[in-house]
Amino acid sequence: MKRAALIIPILASAALCTAAWSGVARASCSTDVECDDGNPCTADVCPAVGGECVHDARGWASGHFSTTRLTRTGAVGQERLGASVAMDGDLAVFGALASPAKVPNGGAAVVFARAGGAWTQQVVLTGDDTATNDAFGTSVAISGKVVVVGAPVASPVGNQTGAVYVFRRISGAWTQTQRLIAPDPADLDWFGQAVAISGDTLVVGSPRDDDKGASSGGVYVFRWDGVSWNYAQKVIPADGAKGDEFGAALALAGDMLLVGARYDDDPTAGPDAGSAYVFRRGADGFAQEAKLRPTDLAQFDLFGSAVAVSGARVVVGAPQADVGGVPDIGAAWVFGQSEGGWAAEGKLVSTGGSALDKLGSSVAISGDTALVGAPLYGTQGASYGAAWFYRYDGDAWVMARQFLAPGGTSTDELGQSVALHDDYALIGAHRDPTKAASAGAVHALVAAPPVACDDDNPCTIDVCDPETAACDHMAATGPCADGDPCTVDTICVAGECINPLAAAPCDDFNPCTDDVCLGDTGCERSPIAGDCDDGDACTAGDTCDDGECEGETSPVCDDGNPCTSDSCDPSVGCVATPQTGAGCDDADPCTVSDQCTATGACAGAAKLCDAPPAAECVDADTLRTYAATGSCDAGTGECTYAPQDSACPFGCDGGACATTECQVASAGAPCDDGDPCTTDDACDGEGGCGGAPRDCSALDGVCVVGTCSPTSGTCVATTRANGTPCDDGNACTADERCQGGLCGGGSTVSCNDGDPCTVDSCDSKSGCVDFVIDGCCTETRACESVEACVEGLCEARFCDACSEDAECGERGLCAQGTLGGFCTVRCADGCVHGSTCDPEFHGGSGEPVCVPEDGLPEQTTRCVGDAVVAQVGCGADGDTVETCDTGCVAGACCPEGSHAEAGACAPDEVEAEATPDEAVEEVPDAGAEVDAAPEVVGDAGPDGGEADLDPTPSKGGGCTGGGAPGSSVALVMAMLALGWRRRRAC
Repeated sequence: MKRAALIIPILASAALCTAAWSGVARASCSTDVECDDGNPCTADVCPAVGGECVHDARGWASGHFSTTRLTRTGAVGQERLGASVAMDGDLAVFGALASPAKVPNGGAAVVFARAGGAWTQQVVLTGDDTATNDAFGTSVAISGKVVVVGAPVASPVGNQTGAVYVFRRISGAWTQTQRLIAPDPADLDWFGQAVAISGDTLVVGSPRDDDKGASSGGVYVFRWDGVSWNYAQKVIPADGAKGDEFGAALALAGDMLLVGARYDDDPTAGPDAGSAYVFRRGADGFAQEAKLRPTDLAQFDLFGSAVAVSGARVVVGAPQADVGGVPDIGAAWVFGQSEGGWAAEGKLVSTGGSALDKLGSSVAISGDTALVGAPLYGTQGASYGAAWFYRYDGDAWVMARQFLAPGGTSTDELGQSVALHDDYALIGAHRDPTKAASAGAVHALVAAPPVACDDDNPCTIDVCDPETAACDHMAATGPCADGDPCTVDTICVAGECINPLAAAPCDDFNPCTDDVCLGDTGCERSPIAGDCDDGDACTAGDTCDDGECEGETSPVCDDGNPCTSDSCDPSVGCVATPQTGAGCDDADPCTVSDQCTATGACAGAAKLCDAPPAAECVDADTLRTYAATGSCDAGTGECTYAPQDSACPFGCDGGACATTECQVASAGAPCDDGDPCTTDDACDGEGGCGGAPRDCSALDGVCVVGTCSPTSGTCVATTRANGTPCDDGNACTADERCQGGLCGGGSTVSCNDGDPCTVDSCDSKSGCVDFVIDGCCTETRACESVEACVEGLCEARFCDACSEDAECGERGLCAQGTLGGFCTVRCADGCVHGSTCDPEFHGGSGEPVCVPEDGLPEQTTRCVGDAVVAQVGCGADGDTVETCDTGCVAGACCPEGSHAEAGACAPDEVEAEATPDEAVEEVPDAGAEVDAAPEVVGDAGPDGGEADLDPTPSKGGGCTGGGAPGSSVALVMAMLALGWRRRRAC
C-alpha cells in the first residue's frame, strides 16, 4: 500500500540561511546593505539572517533577479493555472487542469510569449473533444512551434484511458493537428499523465498501464515523419512490477529518455522507495541503459516523482524523503554520466525546512544550475510553497538561494511545477488566489546579468576590474567585422577593426539585375530588361521582367506511350519515365497479363492452350477425345484442339467407354462377376456386377468348417488348424484343442475346494458340485459362541454352568433354571444346533432364550457302576454322592426291593430276561442319557480317516447311547447317502 502524503506544512523562516557556491565570504550579515563591498563588478547579497555575504556576478547565485506573476486573462476560481509548466526559448505553456475555458472543469493550456523581456498571453488551448473532468493540462511540453498537452483522465475509447493533444503554430495561429491515444488502450491507464518532446520524438507516460501487473506503468514513443506523429515503440522496464507507476514523470533530451517509477519497491530500502530509469535510443529504438537509486534511499521516499535532464546530468525528486529525522521534508539527487557509468553527484536538501515540505515535487536543471520545488512549504497549516536554486561549484552541488513568492498567500503551493533555461525560470503556484480562489499563477524569473562593460567594439575584451572599480577594455587580435557591408577580411589591429582589402562580392548571378555595393547600405540590385536564360529547359522565350528571368512557353512532353510517365525536367527538358508493372494492352489476342516493362514497352505472356474440351460420346459405340495441347488463333484468340475417335466394345456412356456390360445395363440385369463362389450374379445399377456368397455352413462342425472352392465353386469340409481351441461338450474337461479335425486332449477339471466339510464331485453336464456336510466344523468353519467343535461336529453346550452373563462369552446369556444357571443365547441371535426358542423362558437380561430340544438339563448325577456320582459341567464327574446296594439306574439308587438290571430297576421277585429290543423300549424317563443317533461316519470322517461302523455306544464322559445293531447299520447307510450329522445331549 502506498503511503499517503499528509498536508500538514510548518512554516520556516523566510530568511532561510543558505550557503553560496562561489565568491569571498565575509562576517555574518542580516541585510544585503551590510554586504556591499563597493565593487561595481559584483552583486552583493546576504542570503539569510546569520548567513555570510555572497559576492557574485550571476543573478541565480546572488539572488539578484526580477520576477513577474503571470495569470490567465479572464481567469475564474479553481482553474489551477501552473499545475504544469514548460518553456522553450521565448515561448512557454502553462497547464490549468481544471479550467472551464471550454467546458466546466475540462482544463486548458495557456501559451505565453516573451518579447523585450516581457511575457504576454498568446492563446488558450483546449482539445477539440475536451469534456468535463478530462484534466486537460495535467502535463505540458513545448519544442519550437509544437505544444503537447496531456489529459490523463479523458475517456476517448474507455473509462479514463487518457489522451494527448498536439498543437502547431501555423501562419501565426495555434492549431490542433492531432489527438494521440495509446495503441492498446485500457480503462484507468492515465495515458498522458506525463509528456515530453525533443525534436522529432514525443513520449507519453501511462503510469497505470498493466503490462507488468496492475498500475505497473509504461511509456509510449511517437515519431514525426514530416506529416504526422506515429506510434513507434512501447518502453517497459525489464523488472517492472505491480504498482510501480512507471511513466508518472518523464524527461527527454535527444536520444536519452529518463523515466520515474515513484512506487517501485527496493529489496534493501523497502516498499515505495522509488527509482528512475535511463533509456538510450539505438537502431532498434530505446533500450534500458541504467536504473538510478541513491545509496541512502529509504522506504516511502517516492524517488522518481519528478525528473529532469540536461546534457549528461539528470536530477530526480523524492518528495517524501526524510532528512535529518524530519519526515517528508523531501530531497532531490543529481546524477552524472561518465565513462564509468552513472553516479550520484550530490543530494539537494533545504536548510531550515519543515516536515511535509515535499521538496522534490518538481525539478529542473540547466547546465550547472538546478531548481527544485517544495509546494507544501509553510507552517501552521499553511502551504505557501517555495523553490530552491542549487549550483555545481566544480566539486559539489550546494544550495544558493530560496525563492518565495512576493505577496504570497498561505494557499499558493508555489513550486508545484518548475522550468529552467539559462537565465530564465518559471515556478508554478497552482492555487494562487490573485485572480480568484485557486485560479493559479506562474512566476517568471529573470536572473540579473553581469555588470555591463561591453563597449560594442569587436576588437576589445571588456572586463570589470574590481581593483579599479571600473571597466577595462583590453585590445583583442584576430578577425573582426567592422560593420561595413562593402569590406571583407577585416582584422583587429591595436583595438581597431581595419584592412579593407576588397569590395564585398554583390553579384547574385541574376542576369536581370545590375549589382553594386554602396558603403552605407551594402549591396543594391537594379532590374534590367532584355533576353535571358532562366536555366529552365522547360521554358522558352525567356526575358527579364522586373528583375526576374521568366519563360513564356513550355514544351509538350506527351509521347503517346501508355507505358511512360511524361514530364519536363528543368535541367534536361522532356523526360519519359517507364511505368514498370503498369497494366497495358499489346493488341495481341494470344497474350495475357499485359504490363509495361522496364524499357517502356507493353508485353504479355503467351496464352496457354492446355484446357482441351472434355471427352464425349459421338454415338452409342464411339468415344471422341481431344489433344492435351492446342493452338491459339491469332485472329480470334481462341484455342483449338485436334479430335480423335475410338470404338467402345461395351458401348459409350457419359463421355467414357464402358469396360463391362453392367456399365450400360440397368440394375438387376444378369451378369457374371467371374467368381464361382457367388450365385445369382446381377448388375447393381452403378456399373458393378456381383452375387451372393455360396452358403457352405451345412458342413460346419466342431473342428471342421464348410468353405467354397474358388476353382470349382463346390463346398468342401476344411479341418480347423491344429491347436484351435474347441469344446467337446463335457463340463468335466477343460482346454480342449482341435487335432486332425477332432476335439480332445483336454485336462480333467479339479473340483476339490480344500474344505473337509464338503463332499466334492463333477457332473459332465453341470460341472463341479459341492455338498456341505451338515453340522461339520473345522478351524475355518467355526461353531456358534455357545457351541463346541467335538470330533468335527458342532455341539450345543447347554450344560455349561454359570452364575452371570459374563461367564458365557460375547453372545451368551446365563439362564437360571431350577438346578442353577447354564449358558445359552438370545432367541434374537438365532438358536444353535440342538436348541429351539422358548419364549416363556428368560435369561438374566429378561430376553427369551434358546433351550435344548430335549428340554432343560435336570439331571445333576449319573451312575458309575453302583455309585451315584455328581455331574459338574458337560459330562465331567465330580464327587461320589452315594454307593448303591441295590444298584444305580439313571443317577439314583434303586429302591429297596429292586435291583438294577439292563439299565432299569427291576423288582427282586420278578425274574425275566429282556430282549435287546425290549431293553431299548424300557429306557428310563426324562433325564436319562441317550444318544439320538449312533456315532458313525460316512465314507470319510471330518479328518479324512476311515469310517468307524462300530455301533457300540460311547463309554464314559457322562453320555451313553444304545440301540440294536441292526438298526445302527440301517442308519449308517442312510448317513452315507445324505451326509452325516451328530447331535449330543447331556
